[in-house]
Amino acid sequence: MQTARQTAHWVLAASRLDLDELASHEAWGRLERYLGMSLRRHLTGVIIGSMHRAACSWRWTARQERPGARRSAPPAARIRAPVLRTERTLEFFADAINCRTNPQVAALLRACDRWPSQHGAAARRDRQDAPPAVTYLGEGRGRRS
Repeated sequence: MQTARQTAHWVLAASRLDLDELASHEAWGRLERYLGMSLRRHLTGVIIGSMHRAACSWRWTARQERPGARRSAPPAARIRAPVLRTERTLEFFADAINCRTNPQVAALLRACDRWPSQHGAAARRDRQDAPPAVTYLGEGRGRRS
């Protein structure tokens, strides 16, 4: 019964992952144009994968609840890690989008985005181009006096 409740929780958590609740459609579009890639398409695939894993685990749990079923390790942990990983990824992009709404801050962050490609060119002469960088303002882990 506990496994069923945990599995139901993670199935519900996966089903509630929604890109449009994190940032506006226009804000996603600006970041996608800036990076030259379709983040929403990729992240939607990640969300669908999390939902699929959660649904599979839900079905597994239902089979385990039947009398005479052979018991194995509970699937809640197998659902939890990918759903949490997906949530962290979505939160990163939401932070990256939302902290760029101020034009002055956005200009500074764009300058930080370009720094790795400008200063790393000599080090990677024979390697492929570096992937685009996205700088954001985080909470940080600075020292306290």
